Amino acid sequence: MTHMGETSEIDATDLDMDKLIIQSEVVSVKDERCLDEKIVDVMQPYARKIKALFAFFLTLFLVVSLFNHTFMNVYPGEKGVLWKRFDNGTESRLYDEGLHVINPFNVMYRYDTRIQQRETNFSVLSSNGLPIQIKASVRFNPIRDQVHLLHRIIGPNYIDTVVIPETQAVIRRVIGEYEPQTIYSTQRDIAQNVFLSVSSELRQNYIRLDDLLITEIKLPKLVAEAIEAKLLAELTKNRSEALKKR
Repeated sequence: MTHMGETSEIDATDLDMDKLIIQSEVVSVKDERCLDEKIVDVMQPYARKIKALFAFFLTLFLVVSLFNHTFMNVYPGEKGVLWKRFDNGTESRLYDEGLHVINPFNVMYRYDTRIQQRETNFSVLSSNGLPIQIKASVRFNPIRDQVHLLHRIIGPNYIDTVVIPETQAVIRRVIGEYEPQTIYSTQRDIAQNVFLSVSSELRQNYIRLDDLLITEIKLPKLVAEAIEAKLLAELTKNRSEALKKR
């Protein structure tokens, strides 16, 4: 009997311990829930601020993007050409200086119609095959009322694709008809022929030639020395003849 009584007391003690453990676990879970709720309460204002900032910057990005593609400035000396994405491509209408509002899906190209200048250095071959170094300066501008054709057929890189190559090609062709020793004495004729030919070629490509100067003609050293010696000999001869006549 005594043994059974002790066993009952031990079982009761174990039950009490289990209850205490369960109660402590319940309290712990409640504490964790309270802590989580407090954290959520603290973080909610920050989460709302982060969402608001994200929405603000996204809206700002969209507004700036649309603004840059909707409000287009054509600056002094320029002509605007509009390319329509969903309507027949390049428009024939030209846009003058000022602010223009366009469909953000379209693209506005601006062309400087003022006189521009470029220099080019290259080599040509004379009629007898000798290399000659040429330095030329060309002044030009797009024909204002034909800018849309220039854009449609040639494009914004017309200087590198038309102006410089055509200038070099004409100078090569013209100078290639002369011998080195005659180039210095015929520079005026060469310059005139080059100007007329380049002007005609550029006008066919909607570009006006304002001026073209061959600023330097550099002959091979031996040829230049021979020409100088010949000129010096002729000058000496002329002086001698003039002195004899006196």
